[in-house]
Amino acid sequence: MKKLAILFLSAILMIFISACGDKEATNKETDKATDTPKVEKTAHENDPQEPHDQEKCAFCNMKVYARDDEMGEFTTQALTKDGKHLFFDDSGCLLNGPRKANEQYEKTWVRDANTKDWIESDKAIIVKSDTMTPMKYGYSFFSTQESADKFINDNKDKNAVIATWDDVEKVSNERYQMKMQNMKQHNTNHESESMHHDSETQHN
Repeated sequence: MKKLAILFLSAILMIFISACGDKEATNKETDKATDTPKVEKTAHENDPQEPHDQEKCAFCNMKVYARDDEMGEFTTQALTKDGKHLFFDDSGCLLNGPRKANEQYEKTWVRDANTKDWIESDKAIIVKSDTMTPMKYGYSFFSTQESADKFINDNKDKNAVIATWDDVEKVSNERYQMKMQNMKQHNTNHESESMHHDSETQHN
């Protein structure tokens, strides 16, 4: 009788242990299923995106060209710290964007001039030429040195040469400072005209 009771208790204990193990496994599978999409979503959000049809440059507010457009190869983009993707119509605007918004970007991309695929900006080979770009900066980008060299050889009539981000930075900063100076001068002239108008009104 005692032996039978022991066997009965052992059977119950085994069922209890088995049930706990199944529950733990189920919880792990649930956790895994819950965690995986989060990782994939985060990775996807950090990847470069494509601009929509009505996209405007985050710096100059001009049209941003789509991938299939003739000028689409010059479109650039940036990822902000809060996960927002900003688009620019030309490389100089990409560098002036942080000056205007007073922020630093997490990532930036440019398009390969041949494939129009996105390249991380710090990995791109830069070529300066007389090629017409949306804001007339004249910089093209390539994923390999070989493709950049080929572009230079094929476009000697456009004075194509290898450039650096320091070159782009210098030109874009000069334009930015000139724009700020012109805006300041415009505001000064506007204030002067307003004061003159008020003065004439008082005399009349």
